[in-house]
Amino acid sequence: MRKLKQAAESDADTEMQEVRSSMAKTLTKTYRKGEMSVCTKDRATLNINTDTEPYCKKYYSEVPQDMEECMKVDNFCVYCCMNEFGVEAKQDRQDCLKACLGKDDAVQKSTWVYEQVPIGKN
Repeated sequence: MRKLKQAAESDADTEMQEVRSSMAKTLTKTYRKGEMSVCTKDRATLNINTDTEPYCKKYYSEVPQDMEECMKVDNFCVYCCMNEFGVEAKQDRQDCLKACLGKDDAVQKSTWVYEQVPIGKN
């Protein structure tokens, strides 16, 4: 009986540790404030092997399609900005996207923030 109880407690401890780890990852990503300079390198000098590939593999390896898109020189800056600045660093993220895209309009279309539009005003 003791061994069964210890095994159940061990399973519960493991599950609790997994939940804590998951929450910590989510909070870290949400409040992240990274470096804009990592993202805004000149496209002409970006090297896939030394710049985009290591970064994209590090942060986007869980979703192969995102990693593939991130490694493209034209997409790297946007993917980098979205990763470097969490949802709570909205202004920093927008500034980074502005530096990438060079337009205020593009920033509004590139951020993933829900905004409700009143009916009849779209």
